[in-house]
Amino acid sequence: MKRKVVQQGPSTLMVSLPAIWVREQAINKGDELNVAWDDAGSLIVTKDVYTKRLVGSFDFKDTKELSDKYILRVIRSFYRYGYDEVKVTYDTPKILSLIRETLTEMIGFEIMEHTQRYCIIKSISETLEQEFESLFRKLFFQLFEISRLIRELIQAKVSTKEVSFEEQFISLRRISEVLRRILNKKGYKSKLIDAQMLGIVVNLRKIGNEYRYIYRNVSNRKYLNVNTYFKVVEQMLHEYHDAFFKRDDVLVNSIMAKKEEIFDEKKMMIVDEHKNDTVLLHHLSIIIRRIHDICEAYFAITFKEQFDK
Repeated sequence: MKRKVVQQGPSTLMVSLPAIWVREQAINKGDELNVAWDDAGSLIVTKDVYTKRLVGSFDFKDTKELSDKYILRVIRSFYRYGYDEVKVTYDTPKILSLIRETLTEMIGFEIMEHTQRYCIIKSISETLEQEFESLFRKLFFQLFEISRLIRELIQAKVSTKEVSFEEQFISLRRISEVLRRILNKKGYKSKLIDAQMLGIVVNLRKIGNEYRYIYRNVSNRKYLNVNTYFKVVEQMLHEYHDAFFKRDDVLVNSIMAKKEEIFDEKKMMIVDEHKNDTVLLHHLSIIIRRIHDICEAYFAITFKEQFDK
């Protein structure tokens, strides 16, 4: 279907809407329409922000052969990829217990119906796209708090009994899950930017996992080499946050320089006399690499923004 472009005034171009579409959508004079365009250059006009409702199902068979982690990952995947309703069939009540356990991480997902053989999970609330940026900032702040708690444990300022680390980690997980759901279901800006944002969110979540591994290995032993590196890692996290929201290339350069200094000059060496540091340094090195890796996503996003101007 083709439409002729008409000039209205010195700088306004207009095109008529198809009459059939207007009737189907019940559009009247004075209504507001949403106008957007995708990366391919296609113009998209909608009366409302439309998101297709996704309904799915999964049948857990021979669950004796399935690990709990596998089952939990399947359930999380429905949430992450934007499903609104899921029917889960199973042959053991254990599945229902695992579903209840993992739903604590899924904001807005509830079990609406269940029997001995199946349950139905539904989304009972929608997170608006406008909340994405505030949730993204909150993900950083949650990671900052986790990093601070771990550093204080290492420095023996607090004991593991005094720290509610698991609560902090669950909060981080909840935020990351809902961000992934928004990106997969509704998107944030454009396909290219959404893909990069998804990579950042996943990596920040994995950084949280590394801190969790460190927490599980912390004891009353002395750690000789790690305090300096914990401070460097915290600096890099804060620099990435500031670089992203301020679009500051200088801070990204600082992150990359820190990584090169630590690894290229072999400063993070694990030597025999400091065996207590080995596990912690291993996880810290992974965190440093992940922060360095998401600098690529920063460049992809900023290049796209500059190109679109």
